[in-house]
Amino acid sequence: MVAAGAAHVTAANKALESFKRHAPALPACLFTDRPELAEGWDIVRPVTAAHGRSKVDCLPETPFARTLYVDTDTLALADIRPVFALLDRFDVAICHIPMWQRPNQNRTWRHELPYAFPQMNGGVILYRADGRARALLESWRETYHVARAEAGIRSDQITLREAIWQADDLRLYILPPQWNKRIIEVSELLFSDQPKPIILHLNPLRPPRHAGQRLLARFIRWAAPKRWRHRGALGPDPQ
Repeated sequence: MVAAGAAHVTAANKALESFKRHAPALPACLFTDRPELAEGWDIVRPVTAAHGRSKVDCLPETPFARTLYVDTDTLALADIRPVFALLDRFDVAICHIPMWQRPNQNRTWRHELPYAFPQMNGGVILYRADGRARALLESWRETYHVARAEAGIRSDQITLREAIWQADDLRLYILPPQWNKRIIEVSELLFSDQPKPIILHLNPLRPPRHAGQRLLARFIRWAAPKRWRHRGALGPDPQ
Protein backbone atom coordinates (compact mmCIF):
# COMPACT_ATOMS: atom_id res chain seq x y z
CA MET A 1 0.00 0.00 0.00
CA VAL A 2 0.91 3.66 -0.27
CA ALA A 3 -0.23 6.14 2.38
CA ALA A 4 0.48 9.87 2.50
CA GLY A 5 -0.39 11.55 5.78
CA ALA A 6 -1.35 10.24 9.20
CA ALA A 7 -5.02 9.59 8.39
CA HIS A 8 -4.16 7.42 5.41
CA VAL A 9 -1.59 5.46 7.42
CA THR A 10 -4.30 4.70 9.98
CA ALA A 11 -6.59 3.53 7.18
CA ALA A 12 -3.77 1.42 5.73
CA ASN A 13 -3.18 -0.24 9.11
CA LYS A 14 -6.86 -1.17 9.33
CA ALA A 15 -6.87 -2.54 5.78
CA LEU A 16 -3.75 -4.58 6.51
CA GLU A 17 -5.47 -6.24 9.46
CA SER A 18 -8.09 -7.70 7.11
CA PHE A 19 -5.53 -9.09 4.67
CA LYS A 20 -3.38 -10.54 7.45
CA ARG A 21 -6.43 -12.14 9.04
CA HIS A 22 -6.75 -14.42 6.01
CA ALA A 23 -3.05 -14.73 5.10
CA PRO A 24 -0.85 -14.00 8.13
CA ALA A 25 2.34 -15.14 6.40
CA LEU A 26 1.87 -13.00 3.30
CA PRO A 27 4.49 -10.22 3.46
CA ALA A 28 3.20 -6.67 3.16
CA CYS A 29 4.95 -3.40 2.37
CA LEU A 30 3.87 0.17 3.09
CA PHE A 31 5.27 3.23 1.35
CA THR A 32 4.59 6.30 3.49
CA ASP A 33 5.80 9.70 4.60
CA ARG A 34 4.78 8.80 8.19
CA PRO A 35 6.66 5.53 8.81
CA GLU A 36 6.52 5.97 12.58
CA LEU A 37 2.74 5.37 12.46
CA ALA A 38 2.92 2.08 10.53
CA GLU A 39 1.71 -0.96 12.49
CA GLY A 40 1.98 -4.61 11.52
CA TRP A 41 3.89 -4.16 8.27
CA ASP A 42 6.73 -6.46 7.27
CA ILE A 43 8.46 -3.72 5.27
CA VAL A 44 8.08 0.05 5.57
CA ARG A 45 9.61 2.28 2.92
CA PRO A 46 9.83 6.03 3.62
CA VAL A 47 8.51 8.40 0.96
CA THR A 48 9.77 11.93 0.43
CA ALA A 49 7.77 14.61 -1.36
CA ALA A 50 4.56 12.61 -0.88
CA HIS A 51 1.44 13.69 -2.75
CA GLY A 52 -2.11 12.47 -3.27
CA ARG A 53 -1.08 10.11 -6.08
CA SER A 54 2.22 8.89 -4.65
CA LYS A 55 1.37 5.35 -5.71
CA VAL A 56 2.44 6.13 -9.29
CA ASP A 57 5.93 6.78 -7.90
CA CYS A 58 5.99 3.81 -5.53
CA LEU A 59 4.52 0.92 -7.52
CA PRO A 60 7.63 0.42 -9.70
CA GLU A 61 9.73 0.24 -6.51
CA THR A 62 7.98 -2.80 -5.01
CA PRO A 63 10.32 -5.04 -2.99
CA PHE A 64 8.49 -8.15 -4.23
CA ALA A 65 8.76 -10.10 -7.47
CA ARG A 66 4.96 -10.36 -7.52
CA THR A 67 2.76 -7.70 -5.95
CA LEU A 68 -0.90 -7.14 -5.27
CA TYR A 69 -1.19 -3.41 -4.73
CA VAL A 70 -4.33 -2.22 -2.94
CA ASP A 71 -5.52 1.21 -1.87
CA THR A 72 -5.93 1.99 1.82
CA ASP A 73 -9.77 2.01 1.60
CA THR A 74 -9.97 -1.75 1.08
CA LEU A 75 -11.17 -4.72 3.11
CA ALA A 76 -10.13 -8.31 2.39
CA LEU A 77 -12.84 -10.94 2.83
CA ALA A 78 -10.75 -13.98 1.86
CA ASP A 79 -7.23 -15.28 1.38
CA ILE A 80 -6.06 -13.46 -1.75
CA ARG A 81 -2.97 -15.60 -2.39
CA PRO A 82 -4.54 -17.70 -5.21
CA VAL A 83 -4.63 -14.62 -7.44
CA PHE A 84 -0.84 -14.63 -7.75
CA ALA A 85 -1.06 -17.71 -9.99
CA LEU A 86 -2.29 -15.39 -12.75
CA LEU A 87 1.21 -13.94 -12.97
CA ASP A 88 2.48 -17.25 -14.31
CA ARG A 89 0.81 -16.19 -17.56
CA PHE A 90 0.06 -12.46 -17.35
CA ASP A 91 2.09 -9.35 -16.55
CA VAL A 92 -0.71 -7.30 -15.00
CA ALA A 93 -4.25 -8.00 -13.77
CA ILE A 94 -6.73 -5.26 -12.97
CA CYS A 95 -10.46 -4.43 -12.92
CA HIS A 96 -12.44 -1.99 -15.02
CA ILE A 97 -14.01 0.92 -13.20
CA PRO A 98 -17.71 0.21 -12.60
CA MET A 99 -19.20 3.50 -13.88
CA TRP A 100 -17.13 3.65 -17.04
CA GLN A 101 -19.93 5.17 -19.13
CA ARG A 102 -19.75 8.56 -17.42
CA PRO A 103 -18.31 11.44 -19.47
CA ASN A 104 -15.70 12.33 -16.85
CA GLN A 105 -14.49 8.72 -16.90
CA ASN A 106 -13.91 8.97 -20.65
CA ARG A 107 -11.65 11.98 -20.55
CA THR A 108 -8.39 11.47 -22.42
CA TRP A 109 -5.08 13.26 -22.59
CA ARG A 110 -2.85 12.55 -25.58
CA HIS A 111 -4.72 9.69 -27.22
CA GLU A 112 -8.34 9.26 -28.27
CA LEU A 113 -9.34 5.80 -27.10
CA PRO A 114 -12.27 3.55 -28.01
CA TYR A 115 -15.32 3.81 -25.78
CA ALA A 116 -15.14 0.01 -25.46
CA PHE A 117 -11.71 0.35 -23.81
CA PRO A 118 -12.72 1.93 -20.49
CA GLN A 119 -10.62 3.11 -17.61
CA MET A 120 -9.15 0.56 -15.23
CA ASN A 121 -9.37 1.13 -11.49
CA GLY A 122 -5.96 1.72 -9.96
CA GLY A 123 -7.03 0.69 -6.47
CA VAL A 124 -6.25 -3.01 -6.93
CA ILE A 125 -3.40 -3.95 -9.28
CA LEU A 126 -1.71 -7.34 -9.53
CA TYR A 127 1.63 -7.14 -11.29
CA ARG A 128 5.08 -8.55 -11.85
CA ALA A 129 8.10 -6.45 -10.90
CA ASP A 130 10.00 -7.01 -14.12
CA GLY A 131 9.81 -6.73 -17.89
CA ARG A 132 6.61 -5.47 -19.48
CA ALA A 133 4.84 -4.77 -16.19
CA ARG A 134 7.68 -2.62 -14.89
CA ALA A 135 7.85 -0.78 -18.22
CA LEU A 136 4.11 -0.04 -17.93
CA LEU A 137 4.44 1.29 -14.38
CA GLU A 138 7.40 3.47 -15.28
CA SER A 139 5.51 4.84 -18.29
CA TRP A 140 2.48 5.54 -16.08
CA ARG A 141 4.64 7.35 -13.53
CA GLU A 142 6.19 9.56 -16.20
CA THR A 143 2.98 10.34 -18.09
CA TYR A 144 1.03 11.08 -14.90
CA HIS A 145 3.45 13.80 -13.84
CA VAL A 146 3.64 15.27 -17.35
CA ALA A 147 -0.16 15.27 -17.70
CA ARG A 148 -0.56 16.93 -14.33
CA ALA A 149 2.03 19.61 -15.14
CA GLU A 150 0.88 20.30 -18.70
CA ALA A 151 -2.88 19.76 -18.52
CA GLY A 152 -3.72 19.87 -14.81
CA ILE A 153 -4.90 16.25 -14.89
CA ARG A 154 -4.97 14.92 -11.34
CA SER A 155 -6.71 11.61 -12.00
CA ASP A 156 -4.11 8.88 -12.31
CA GLN A 157 -6.55 6.57 -14.11
CA ILE A 158 -6.63 8.74 -17.23
CA THR A 159 -2.94 8.20 -17.82
CA LEU A 160 -3.11 4.57 -16.67
CA ARG A 161 -5.69 3.88 -19.37
CA GLU A 162 -3.51 5.48 -22.02
CA ALA A 163 -0.35 3.75 -20.79
CA ILE A 164 -2.05 0.36 -21.01
CA TRP A 165 -3.36 1.17 -24.49
CA GLN A 166 0.13 2.09 -25.65
CA ALA A 167 1.74 -1.04 -24.15
CA ASP A 168 1.57 -3.19 -27.28
CA ASP A 169 3.09 -6.38 -25.87
CA LEU A 170 1.60 -6.23 -22.36
CA ARG A 171 -0.09 -9.44 -21.23
CA LEU A 172 -3.13 -7.97 -19.46
CA TYR A 173 -5.88 -9.83 -17.61
CA ILE A 174 -9.14 -8.22 -16.49
CA LEU A 175 -10.09 -9.48 -13.04
CA PRO A 176 -13.70 -10.21 -12.08
CA PRO A 177 -15.17 -7.22 -10.21
CA GLN A 178 -15.26 -9.20 -6.97
CA TRP A 179 -11.51 -8.60 -6.69
CA ASN A 180 -12.09 -4.84 -6.55
CA LYS A 181 -15.67 -4.42 -5.40
CA ARG A 182 -16.56 -0.76 -5.71
CA ILE A 183 -20.36 -0.96 -5.74
CA ILE A 184 -22.68 -3.27 -3.80
CA GLU A 185 -25.87 -4.10 -5.72
CA VAL A 186 -29.11 -4.73 -3.85
CA SER A 187 -29.30 -8.21 -5.39
CA GLU A 188 -26.02 -9.12 -3.71
CA LEU A 189 -27.60 -8.47 -0.34
CA LEU A 190 -30.71 -10.52 -1.15
CA PHE A 191 -29.52 -13.56 -3.11
CA SER A 192 -26.91 -15.92 -1.73
CA ASP A 193 -25.88 -17.29 -5.15
CA GLN A 194 -24.24 -14.04 -6.26
CA PRO A 195 -20.42 -14.25 -6.40
CA LYS A 196 -18.99 -13.18 -3.07
CA PRO A 197 -16.77 -10.10 -2.99
CA ILE A 198 -13.13 -10.89 -2.25
CA ILE A 199 -11.79 -7.35 -1.80
CA LEU A 200 -14.14 -4.50 -0.92
CA HIS A 201 -12.93 -1.11 -2.12
CA LEU A 202 -15.43 1.40 -0.79
CA ASN A 203 -15.39 5.15 -0.23
CA PRO A 204 -16.65 4.88 3.38
CA LEU A 205 -13.40 3.06 4.23
CA ARG A 206 -11.38 6.17 3.40
CA PRO A 207 -10.08 8.32 6.26
CA PRO A 208 -13.26 9.56 7.97
CA ARG A 209 -14.27 13.19 7.63
CA HIS A 210 -17.04 13.01 10.22
CA ALA A 211 -18.45 10.71 12.89
CA GLY A 212 -21.10 9.27 10.58
CA GLN A 213 -18.50 8.00 8.13
CA ARG A 214 -16.48 6.54 10.98
CA LEU A 215 -19.53 4.60 12.19
CA LEU A 216 -20.35 3.41 8.66
CA ALA A 217 -16.79 2.16 8.14
CA ARG A 218 -16.93 0.32 11.45
CA PHE A 219 -20.23 -1.29 10.43
CA ILE A 220 -18.84 -2.40 7.05
CA ARG A 221 -15.79 -3.98 8.66
CA TRP A 222 -18.07 -5.85 11.06
CA ALA A 223 -20.92 -6.83 8.72
CA ALA A 224 -19.19 -7.62 5.42
CA PRO A 225 -17.22 -10.66 6.66
CA LYS A 226 -20.45 -12.07 8.11
CA ARG A 227 -22.54 -11.49 4.98
CA TRP A 228 -19.92 -12.77 2.52
CA ARG A 229 -18.14 -15.48 4.47
CA HIS A 230 -15.71 -17.54 2.41
CA ARG A 231 -15.51 -21.04 3.85
CA GLY A 232 -12.10 -22.57 3.26
CA ALA A 233 -9.90 -21.85 0.25
CA LEU A 234 -11.16 -19.74 -2.63
CA GLY A 235 -12.94 -21.83 -5.23
CA PRO A 236 -16.36 -22.70 -6.66
CA ASP A 237 -19.24 -22.59 -4.20
CA PRO A 238 -20.12 -26.04 -2.79
CA GLN A 239 -23.06 -27.74 -4.47
